[in-house]
Amino acid sequence: MEVKYKSELLEQIRQDFEIMENESSDIDPGFFTEDDVWSLYEFLLMRHRDDWYVIDDMEDEEDEECHETEQKMMSGLCMSSF
Repeated sequence: MEVKYKSELLEQIRQDFEIMENESSDIDPGFFTEDDVWSLYEFLLMRHRDDWYVIDDMEDEEDEECHETEQKMMSGLCMSSF
């Protein structure tokens, strides 16, 4: 299993969305929202659940919330590590 950090995954998704916005004439800047970031993050958690061990290194950040997929994957609890 590959170890991943939640903060790094989220930042990579944000960067990838920004690159897509900048490189495509069909996508306006700001097209992707924070909801899109979390949606892709949750999809990736499900997709790679057998491949990744995700460490939640953001649990002290008050503005981040436990999202639906994390709750489902951890039987109703926010994950401290996945």
